[in-house]
Amino acid sequence: MKGAIPLVLCAAFAMGAEPTPQERWKQIADRFSPTELSVDLTSFSPRQKQAIFKLVEAAKVVDEIFWDQKGDYVAERRKLAENGPPDLRLAFSIFYGPYDQQNEDASFFGDQPKLPGADFYPPDITAQEFEKYIAAHPELKEAFQSPYTVIRRDGKELKAVPYHELHREKVEQAAKCLEDACSFLEDPALVKYLRQRAADLRTDNYYQSDCDWIDLKDNRIEIVIGPYEVYEDNLLGLKAAYEAFVYAIDRDGSAKLSTFVDNLAYMQKSLPVPAELLQTPPGIESPLRVVNLLFSAGDPRQGVQTAAFNLPNDEKVRQEKGSKKIMLRNVMRAKFDKVLMPMATIAFGPKGAELVQFEPFFNNILLHEISHALGVGFITRADGSRSTPNLELKDLYAAMEEAKADVVGLYCAQRLMEKNVLPPSQERAVYVSFVASVFRSIRFGVAEAHGLANIIQLNFFINEGGLTFDKVSGTWQIDTEKMKTAVARLAEELLRVQYKGDYTGAAKLVADYGKVSPEVERTLVTCSTVPIDILPIYPYDRRR
Repeated sequence: MKGAIPLVLCAAFAMGAEPTPQERWKQIADRFSPTELSVDLTSFSPRQKQAIFKLVEAAKVVDEIFWDQKGDYVAERRKLAENGPPDLRLAFSIFYGPYDQQNEDASFFGDQPKLPGADFYPPDITAQEFEKYIAAHPELKEAFQSPYTVIRRDGKELKAVPYHELHREKVEQAAKCLEDACSFLEDPALVKYLRQRAADLRTDNYYQSDCDWIDLKDNRIEIVIGPYEVYEDNLLGLKAAYEAFVYAIDRDGSAKLSTFVDNLAYMQKSLPVPAELLQTPPGIESPLRVVNLLFSAGDPRQGVQTAAFNLPNDEKVRQEKGSKKIMLRNVMRAKFDKVLMPMATIAFGPKGAELVQFEPFFNNILLHEISHALGVGFITRADGSRSTPNLELKDLYAAMEEAKADVVGLYCAQRLMEKNVLPPSQERAVYVSFVASVFRSIRFGVAEAHGLANIIQLNFFINEGGLTFDKVSGTWQIDTEKMKTAVARLAEELLRVQYKGDYTGAAKLVADYGKVSPEVERTLVTCSTVPIDILPIYPYDRRR
């Protein structure tokens, strides 16, 4: 965001020193704490372990596709791997290219600015040209707006090229690995999903395999693989990036979370919006899974690591089947220990940090993922036609959706405590743990959707008096009652923006609350020695 201070360079700016390239590479490397994410697989059979190896192979192929989507960095990456300094190689690997996500995508190697549309569009195209072309060729609208096509120039014209055609060879490799894994598995539902997913990768029609994935219930391992999130498309917010997660199910942990699913309709009905705007509770099923991550690749592997996700994004699947929330317990525990607690001690002081607890932190992330499925699934325009929030909010959708999921999740936590679904005795810990996590997340950088979403929340809470700064001690205090009011107000506004598809309203939230204040900057400077996130090390990983 223009005009905002790059969060991760606050300490350097405070000292009046512009880092050299070598210092910047080391700063990037030092931001991420190497952390081994091992998983106990002693109870898994040899054949199940062989299946995992095949799934990881598929994920590694998807990782290569994501490198292609980022841009033409492959040759440069190989050159760096052979001859570059270790810190530069590591920084390049962390961000899948030479652009620092926590420093407004500033280049740390070379002077070429990052293209907002990555490799999804011609490098010289503008959003206005794209929209004007669709207006002149309405028959191409569906293909052009598809999450699974790239736009290319064809002489004076534009054309949409499906992902499975552009990346045909690698897509086939990944699909074949999924099929090979089936020969080691005895679970018919998992085999059905993997075969269908392999077929869908070859066609970019993911409806059936998305449904099959939601239906998985008693399996011990899973993979999520394909193009999902649109965060990498900063031009129009349309195009999905490839990703993969391979994980082992924590059955005991998953069973404990069924209560949240039972209260999904209650949470939807409790939203602070007029009754006439409330839509049908989202989906028939909404399974929750606690898992331990074995391997990740592509979009969620870059920069800050994903701690949980809620998929699929296809609104048709969500309306018919719901969505599935995956909580990566080993990732969350690593983040809590290595990042959140050291930051909380600085932000709230040692005594205040005693209220920061893993269980409320875990539940806040869980409710964030659930809240992606709450609210609005579609918009009815004035002319009666239907649209979706991501189409109406365009480049601001990702930040608005992340902010909505955070704030609505916290709002629902309060409702669940009032209903004794969550222990009311944890009320203050819920809010303190949430704000501590907000401070953690704004260090991701306001150019990144999650970071911008969190600085908006933090500034709103400060403006409403829920959060105050003590200039003497340099610590923050939370007024729980004022926080409750502020959370309800912000949840109402974020939901209104989505229900109305109000791009102007979204832009106003960014303009009013999307900058780093001196008080927040002071905290961030003090926390500059704390890692921003973990750097995962997997037993299956030979990439780094």
